[in-house]
Amino acid sequence: MGARNFFSFLVSITLIYGVSETVPFVRDVFATCATFAATVWMAEWLMQSVRKHLFHGIVSPDGKAVFITGCDSGFGHALAKRMDSKGYRVFAGCLNVKAEGATNLKQTCSAKMCVLPLDVTCDQSVLAAKDSVEKNLGKDVLWCVVNNAGVVQSGELDWTTTEEILRVHQVNTFGAVRVAKAFLALLKKSRGRLVNNASACGRFICPGFVGYCMSKSATIAFSEGLRVEMMKWGVKVISIEPFFYKTPLTQPKAADELIEKTWQKSDALTRETYGVGYLENFKENSRQLLSRASLNVHEVIDCFVDAIVSRDPLSAYFPAYLPDKIGIKVLQLMPKVLLEWYLGLQLERGQKPLRLGNI
Repeated sequence: MGARNFFSFLVSITLIYGVSETVPFVRDVFATCATFAATVWMAEWLMQSVRKHLFHGIVSPDGKAVFITGCDSGFGHALAKRMDSKGYRVFAGCLNVKAEGATNLKQTCSAKMCVLPLDVTCDQSVLAAKDSVEKNLGKDVLWCVVNNAGVVQSGELDWTTTEEILRVHQVNTFGAVRVAKAFLALLKKSRGRLVNNASACGRFICPGFVGYCMSKSATIAFSEGLRVEMMKWGVKVISIEPFFYKTPLTQPKAADELIEKTWQKSDALTRETYGVGYLENFKENSRQLLSRASLNVHEVIDCFVDAIVSRDPLSAYFPAYLPDKIGIKVLQLMPKVLLEWYLGLQLERGQKPLRLGNI
């Protein structure tokens, strides 16, 4: 089916090219559309450049507090430290307040750092965190809430349980919704901002990580919809959509363990259909993908900080290694038939399912 679609696409391109070469009017229409698209892209780039260099004011940290979820490690941990160093009162939500990450925040940050227990999948935990923030704000206002807590999912959907997909959404999507709902009243009072950690994978599907992509796509939709609804209150809603960066969630060993755990939860017939060889090949492809993750985690933290402290933040930030930014843009512009063909090739490199063609 994929080959037929690809062939049909090539035939269509050939016909369109032939018509455009023989009918000047059609060629002129294509040229005008291409010029318009390029002009819009350049205008957006110029607008962001002017904003960055001419109108990029910074708000004062005086009397302002930020609440950040998922501060045990990774982006959240680094962001909590950065905002503390900038003079903000930081409320750092940690799943385990006795673990190394939370202890490190308590020991290395200023007296304005407050570490709170937080499980974003639990209504009672989120409400308790909100109450703690309100009680400890003093004369400060809650300027920003950062929804950073997140988990990953790895494994083809066919051998991933529904419970695992729900778990990922409970943290990545509904966790963000739950926290936002609890804190919106405080943000409306301060005319502050809500920053949601999404992912570039929410803009396009990465086979083998479909559950994760679904959750991040929903988070982006949540951000874009709430952004419009909060305009009347003066609350800015911002999404951070990074590509692959080196964090505890993207370590090859952790990815292997997660894939193996997902595989073992699948039923015996599914495991027999795919075979262990396919599983090991999937692990290797995942390791190769994660090996390209950028070490420059500060790029993501810089985007979070700009979203919090800038007087005029962007609606969305896309931190990524430059070649990856170009690649993502190419994928987004690709016709669907070409995109699916390309992603299919990436997924099926090497070992094929054991029973493929024999079901």
